[in-house]
Amino acid sequence: MRQKQDLRGMRHHLSSNWRLPLIPTKLSPPRRSQPLFSRKRLESLAPAIMKHALTLVQAPAGYGKTTLVGQWADKYRGEDKLVAWLSLSEEDNSERRFLSYLIASLSITKSNFCNESILAINSEPSSSIEVVESILLAELEASREEILLTFDDYHCITNPEIHSLMLRLIKNRPENLHIIIATRSEIPIRLSKLKLENQLLILGVSDLRMDFSELEIFLNEVVELDLPKNVARLLYEVSEGWVAGVQMAALSPRLRKEPKQFLNEFASGSKDLKNYLHEVLVELLPSDCEEALVRCSILERFNVSLCQVVGGVSDGNAFLEKLSRLNLFIFSLDDNNEWFRLHRLFSDFLRERLGQLGKKEVLALHRLACNWFVAHELWSEAVSHALAIGNSDLAKTFIERCASEMLEKSRTATLVNWGKQIPEHELSKNIDIRLAIVRAQMLMMELPPIHGLLHELESDLQKSDDVDLMERREDLQKQIQTTSSLLALLEDRLEDARRSAEPLMEAPSELNRFEYEVVFNVLGYIYLHQMRFDEIVEVQRQAARLTNKLHFGEGYRKSFEGLAWFWRGRLDRAEALLGESLAISEKIAGRRSMASVTAIASLAELCYERNKIEEAEELLASAMTGSLDACLLITAQTIYSLLARISKLRGEKAESWILLDKLEKVAMKRGWVRLEGHCYAERIQSDIWEGDGISATRELGRFEQYLETVNPDVIAKELLHDDWLISKARIELLNQPSKGFIKELHERITVLDRQGALYRSAKFRMLAALGEWKIGQTKAAKKSLIPALALGQAQGMFRTFADELQGGQCLLKNIASSLDAHEMRLMPYIEGLVNNMEPVPKLLGNFEKDLESDSLPSDISDLELLSASEVTEREREILELIGDGLFNKEVANLLGISEGTVKWHLKNLYSKLGVSSRTQALKRAHSLKLIN
Repeated sequence: MRQKQDLRGMRHHLSSNWRLPLIPTKLSPPRRSQPLFSRKRLESLAPAIMKHALTLVQAPAGYGKTTLVGQWADKYRGEDKLVAWLSLSEEDNSERRFLSYLIASLSITKSNFCNESILAINSEPSSSIEVVESILLAELEASREEILLTFDDYHCITNPEIHSLMLRLIKNRPENLHIIIATRSEIPIRLSKLKLENQLLILGVSDLRMDFSELEIFLNEVVELDLPKNVARLLYEVSEGWVAGVQMAALSPRLRKEPKQFLNEFASGSKDLKNYLHEVLVELLPSDCEEALVRCSILERFNVSLCQVVGGVSDGNAFLEKLSRLNLFIFSLDDNNEWFRLHRLFSDFLRERLGQLGKKEVLALHRLACNWFVAHELWSEAVSHALAIGNSDLAKTFIERCASEMLEKSRTATLVNWGKQIPEHELSKNIDIRLAIVRAQMLMMELPPIHGLLHELESDLQKSDDVDLMERREDLQKQIQTTSSLLALLEDRLEDARRSAEPLMEAPSELNRFEYEVVFNVLGYIYLHQMRFDEIVEVQRQAARLTNKLHFGEGYRKSFEGLAWFWRGRLDRAEALLGESLAISEKIAGRRSMASVTAIASLAELCYERNKIEEAEELLASAMTGSLDACLLITAQTIYSLLARISKLRGEKAESWILLDKLEKVAMKRGWVRLEGHCYAERIQSDIWEGDGISATRELGRFEQYLETVNPDVIAKELLHDDWLISKARIELLNQPSKGFIKELHERITVLDRQGALYRSAKFRMLAALGEWKIGQTKAAKKSLIPALALGQAQGMFRTFADELQGGQCLLKNIASSLDAHEMRLMPYIEGLVNNMEPVPKLLGNFEKDLESDSLPSDISDLELLSASEVTEREREILELIGDGLFNKEVANLLGISEGTVKWHLKNLYSKLGVSSRTQALKRAHSLKLIN
């Protein structure tokens, strides 16, 4: 009723005071029954609007511009501010009509506002535009209120005189006037001065596209659709966060019935999407631009030259500038604006229209593209177009040139797919491509068929009478040998890998770049497990001499060198190298690559050791977004073991055991004997933390039976023996350890110390010291433990002591009371360990004492509800973002606050919710319905 009265009043005002007929509905935001959904990330920018003269919201159709600026307007309309709105259309390109609507939008914000301007614009004879403009600016400046003036659909304005009028309005604006312009295309108004004055706020596609958390909120709250996370992720990837695309997909019944098939066919199969794209994009395009875009849709990316060659335009620069101005779903791929791509859905939509050109024309376009990419030696893109025209001979030639690059960049699936498109009888004749595809399958951990494929390659190479192959036979045999060594490493046959790789190191300069990088990394990984640390450093030096630019192998090498320093007890140096490894691997192959996940896992282990549990969890969550089906044994072991231990520390016993079960399944699937044995060791430690000595003893028996049934190679056997020795020591310490067994621990300490593996040695020292203390040899216990304490103090170690010395506080206090003068520097460190080593599950704070359940109580108390009601909107935002696995730093960047502020908010949240971790906070928040 109130809205109808307002509308009647507006119509009366407009009909009684204006010469031109004005449409009232253009002066208010489009009416909705309710907002589609709340995008807090964008709504929170509302205060920034009132700090800038101009806010420019610029994006293609369907990104929610009108909805967003309408929500901003609604927010300020309820405050002591004047909020004016003007929806523009093509009919508003008359300067006088535009100014009339502008004045009308302002005049209805309060009684008797802009009366002088109304008289001026409606006077007879007509006042000049400049006079009316001056009167309006004077009235705006005379107003005491803050004024928010919104122009929606400004892309409809093409009259240069109106652009000039807007420039004068912005330039001569009073301080209380704040303007919002929402547009699909660039506005031809010079804004550089506003930028310099920090008076311009710009929101583009990257700001307006949905992030994954917003997509999940939309699915859950608006359309009430509970999609599996992997399907929601696929929807996000297909739509690229385009709001309209997400909405159309989510409202389709097929998304519920056959989600993956529907999303794969979405761009070509959805009538709603086709009609929308045709209406808001294609119909607005000049015919020559439309045809050029359809022709360019065969390209994954394009530049000025390709637009001319494939698109058929005479001036590629002008064409791209026009597309950028119109904001037609075109995105720049680099800082120099040299390469561009189309939105995936728009590209698929255009490709469907390729059929209108005819098959011959489409093949001709692929030939043009193929020739262009060949001329510019961009071989991977040339392959796709060669396959499109059915020229497998050309495709094979190009694959040979780019196979190594594809492997380096972790584009293994693409390489395997290319192989499937080449006729088998042709592929069988090309040993180079077959070898590249075998390597790709191997890096995707499709290991079982690899042995047979390598054997076929060797046999075919020996039998071949091809002159070229005969000349290259020795080189190809080395490549097969390199591949065999990598296969042995991935299968954890480390001794076989060593015997295969070391001979190749005798003349690394005779290998091509990819081969020697593989050899260096295979040996680096093996030497790490053999504790041959100095040789790892030497391998790194040799590789550095041969490599003069950044290469995929450097990421792995720095990871293995970083782990070597970790095991040597130099955690500071390890952290630096692992950080470098992650940066290199992300740059070359992406965050989800095997190399990146390897570095992330080791960094998480380092954080865990230093008791930075939150940071460790952040890293582990990041690692879990990659494919753990395709990672090294050491990576899988680190990730799952750390997650299990942290779950145990949180009091989540069931979750801890589930994680160890998952790790065991990975080990059995891969045939990783060593990893399967490690699972026994982790379970034994878990049982001992629980105080369940009987279960731990039984598990040790099963471990020993397992060892009798397996036959690992010599390197894996020694590492398995370490796991068994540690597990045996833990069981012995439940009772009265024998002197003979303590002697065995010291023998292992001696070997590790000689190898320089001081971090690994420290764990054995703790177990030996506990044993000696238990049998009354306190001096021997002190002698065993002091070197470990000195290392721990120097490197900030905590968890190794806390995990192994549970119940050993008396030992530490005894040692502290007997420190010599030169040992007194250890006193603060020992006191810190004693004070912070509490019985499980109180290692990290006050947790639930019932370790049989990892769930929170189902009954929420009134006190808890009261505390939850005090959770602020900002804290809710942070909860939702950490629930999506974002790091503190990423949350900070997204919300425009510091990382320290995020941590401060989390600390307050933990206090209000009565928890001590992210996991517990998210569970509590969910049970209290604070978040989804």
